[in-house]
Amino acid sequence: MPGPPHDELAPPAFPPGFVGTAVPRDALGAAVLRAKAGADPGSILWSTRRDRVDCAVVLAGGERLSVSLCALLTGAVALHDALAAHSPAELPISLAWPDQVFVNEGLVGGVRLLWDDGARSAEDVPSWVVLGAHVAGIGPPDNRAPGRDKDRTTLVEEGFADVPPAAIIDSFARFLLAWMNRWEEDGFAAVRKAWLAQARGMGKAASLALPGETVRGLFMNLSAEGAAILDVASGTRSVGLAEAATALPTWRHPLLPPDAD
Repeated sequence: MPGPPHDELAPPAFPPGFVGTAVPRDALGAAVLRAKAGADPGSILWSTRRDRVDCAVVLAGGERLSVSLCALLTGAVALHDALAAHSPAELPISLAWPDQVFVNEGLVGGVRLLWDDGARSAEDVPSWVVLGAHVAGIGPPDNRAPGRDKDRTTLVEEGFADVPPAAIIDSFARFLLAWMNRWEEDGFAAVRKAWLAQARGMGKAASLALPGETVRGLFMNLSAEGAAILDVASGTRSVGLAEAATALPTWRHPLLPPDAD
């Protein structure tokens, strides 16, 4: 986003319990390396690049994978709230299962959850879990027609030009802490209720790209464990977070090209 050079960017003022480290790019990859090396929960890596919001936080382990996966939806709610807190004109901000975030009906980014490869079944306990948040700040430098793709957008196109990525990252950390505490105190039902309140496409056609198949149907509800409940031709189909989270992020698009590009 427009602003001062990287070395002049003010770092986020993270809440107690978070220890931030700036990286030039690929905060998620950096956080995974830290997690594998035994980083403490609350270690948050944030990218100093100005074209996107890019951060990732090491979460506390010790829970079964089926429970840990619910952090994906918790992170989505936190990212929604962080964007809403900085929205210049009370723009509609919504969520799509399992990982997408929309601003003013345009896909702007989302969240991603990674964990220890050794945890493969719902009952396995991963040794580390990392949650990433990514939002397109501006489009590619060679994009000569911003706004042409009505299904995708950027923060600058939606009026966030004066909001630095660090401010949104700081807000994300604070809302994530609040929702994680709410989850611990009141159970995942509180997070589920908040996610459903911001969900888009309820009762409408959905296409979920999973490893090896694409599930199509009407998105009807969210289960107590965070699974998507779809009305499909053969009846009701439940798609669990484990199935979706192992696929590539569904929010990946040209406005958020891979860091390797």
